[in-house]
Amino acid sequence: MSAYSKEYALGPKARAVAALQQLANDIQSGKVKMSGNEPKMTLRVVRSLRMSTDATFKELVTKFDKGQITAEQLKNKGRTLIEKKLPGPLRRTETDRIHHGTPLETGAILENMPPDQLYEYLVDAEKEGVYFGDSDQNTRGGSFDEREHTGARPKKSKSKTVYPNEFGPDGVTSMSGHPRGTRDPFYNIPDRPTTAVEAKKVLKPLLDQNAIDQDLARQVANPRRTFINNQLIEQGIIESGVDIFSADIDDATLKKVAPVLKQPDMQRRVAEAFKTPLKMVDGTVKFNAVDPVAAAMDPLMKNRIGALTGVLFEGYNIDTIKKLEQGDIAGAGTDIATGAVVGAGIEAGSKVLGAEKALGRVAAPVAGASLFMEGREGSTTEYILNNYGPNSQERPFWGTEFGKMGTEKPQEVKAVEGFLDYTNGVVRTTFNRLNQERANTGKNEQTGANRESELSVGFAEGGM
Repeated sequence: MSAYSKEYALGPKARAVAALQQLANDIQSGKVKMSGNEPKMTLRVVRSLRMSTDATFKELVTKFDKGQITAEQLKNKGRTLIEKKLPGPLRRTETDRIHHGTPLETGAILENMPPDQLYEYLVDAEKEGVYFGDSDQNTRGGSFDEREHTGARPKKSKSKTVYPNEFGPDGVTSMSGHPRGTRDPFYNIPDRPTTAVEAKKVLKPLLDQNAIDQDLARQVANPRRTFINNQLIEQGIIESGVDIFSADIDDATLKKVAPVLKQPDMQRRVAEAFKTPLKMVDGTVKFNAVDPVAAAMDPLMKNRIGALTGVLFEGYNIDTIKKLEQGDIAGAGTDIATGAVVGAGIEAGSKVLGAEKALGRVAAPVAGASLFMEGREGSTTEYILNNYGPNSQERPFWGTEFGKMGTEKPQEVKAVEGFLDYTNGVVRTTFNRLNQERANTGKNEQTGANRESELSVGFAEGGM
């Protein structure tokens, strides 16, 4: 069933549009005295009414047609409708902007079309899934951070914290929902169509370009949107696979997630989840690379015990020592740096599980390299002894092997060994997962530094 009725389009709607257009003309000529931006807003309501589906304005139009409200009241109520009532529930965060699927500028291009020809064109476009104005089909799912919408930060407020303005990086106008600016010269069409056939011909290149712009906006918004969806899934608010930014999302789900997204801490983290787009490569947005040092420093400083454990674990790892022997300083350094980040991440996860006291018990013995891997077959100690010291002589500073001394290992040493086994398992599981993901996407050329960056971003959010 169509969202447009010919009877409504040529009857009540046409009469309401004519009345509002006359009001706009009277304001512009000075016949009706109104100050400020009233002339502009009157035209905004007229164009929205003409282009939107019947359901959008039907209640107000019916009241006007029955003489229950005046043209000016229709204008005022229509403005409240499209500025507040309709977009309010569709905004995912309070400072989001509703980005129209088909630009509002098309309303000005088609403003000379008579009601019957406009109706014919709207019905034809509907068959292609294209809607206009403030129709629900043209706005649902179009909730964008201002940086995603226009590339700009939203304005500050004296009464409340505007989180996207306070937290996170800047946007880029050329990579946003309005890549050529909000006063887009692309839509300056001097010859306005008057028939459905002409309208289709005139708007086709504009709609084709708009599809590209819309895809660009969604790509730029993807990091923030993914973060929001994942957070809601983790908290059990929505099920896995649900996308609250989908154009098909229902009102009940939006109402359920709204209180969560209004929480100050969530608003801050959502604002920080935005990433600055860097460039376009074959139609795909590339974001600013995460600085591995900057990304790692926060979890490293907050989880120093785990970071130290990771450094020593990797530093006294046989594979790392072999790299140093072969002159691969960079490779060994990457291993040690990765170990620090992984260790910090494990400690962060342990804190969430309430296991930080156990980490405290092993902190002191971990700091002494002599306790690493003692008495274990294939241990680092054994490797170093076999390659750098006669077995008959006194052991080097890194320690003696408790097993050969016939002495039971202290509980702290056992705890360290267990912690190392767990760490090793987590590291390898994580690397295997990342490598598999890269293999699946055909992107296997990621550097060790970027690998650390991927890990560190995950750790900063609470562990593995």
